[in-house]
Amino acid sequence: MVYGAIRVYFERAYTAAVHGFARCAGILQRVRATGAKQEAEERITSSMKIKPLEIQRSAVLSGCQKHRYELRRVWEPSEGMINIIGLNPSTADGFEDDPTIRRCIGFARDWGYGGFIMTNLFSYRLTDSRQLRYVKGDLNGLDAKATRIAAAREAVLVVAAWGSHDLARIQGLTIQRELAAYDIQLKCIKQTQPGVPWHPLYLPGNLKPIDFQGVPA
Repeated sequence: MVYGAIRVYFERAYTAAVHGFARCAGILQRVRATGAKQEAEERITSSMKIKPLEIQRSAVLSGCQKHRYELRRVWEPSEGMINIIGLNPSTADGFEDDPTIRRCIGFARDWGYGGFIMTNLFSYRLTDSRQLRYVKGDLNGLDAKATRIAAAREAVLVVAAWGSHDLARIQGLTIQRELAAYDIQLKCIKQTQPGVPWHPLYLPGNLKPIDFQGVPA
């Protein structure tokens, strides 16, 4: 009889302990869920406080609209401007961005600058640069050279980014000499051989500007 009473006592104690552990586990799970929810809400609230990028857009085009001399995208002027020199302009203007311009915005922001000025080896506007060799007339408008030099002198960093087009070598060498007269050292994002700086559209966003080896004479 005593044995039976002891057995009943331990069974009840065991049952109470099991229920106690279950309640503790349930409470812990609810605490974790509440904490995760609170953390998620804090992240959402924090992200909502981030001010969206406000970009001032402008461009200088020729009267006939066939040439674009420069394009600007500015979000924080106090942080300095860079000058990126591409091959030739596409469809981007003072209102709309094209894929190349959006890529350049990304690089300039990641490098810590407040905007960039886009100029080109050739000012003639074409969506397909392969057609440059078939253009009748001058590939550079009347204001191309002066605007290009002014942009480079204004910038705190000048980046060569015109790619490997077969017309780029001679014009690249010309511009390199123009800028050297003002002690401006060209940078690039990447280059695989002397005188051939990669186009920014095809590069990963984690790259930093490096010294441009220059176009061979």
